[in-house]
Amino acid sequence: MVAASIVAKVLSQAITLATHSWEYGTVTEALMEWQNPEYSVFGANPFPNGKILKLDINKVEALSYVKPHIRTDNVTLVDGDGE
Repeated sequence: MVAASIVAKVLSQAITLATHSWEYGTVTEALMEWQNPEYSVFGANPFPNGKILKLDINKVEALSYVKPHIRTDNVTLVDGDGE
């Protein structure tokens, strides 16, 4: 499982280095595709019956990773100008 080890290292580095909104989004999608591909927008059925899934944020690392970076008290979802 050398490939899995390499991917884990790359994801860990991405998590460590991300500082901009687009990087948070990219890391989130990478985590989702690697760890929970069934929930990824690129999965076989990401919107079953045309609905958005309600996932447990504590059970999906991509969601628990991105949650602190999303704000709901403003007109923008993240701090910054898309940087």
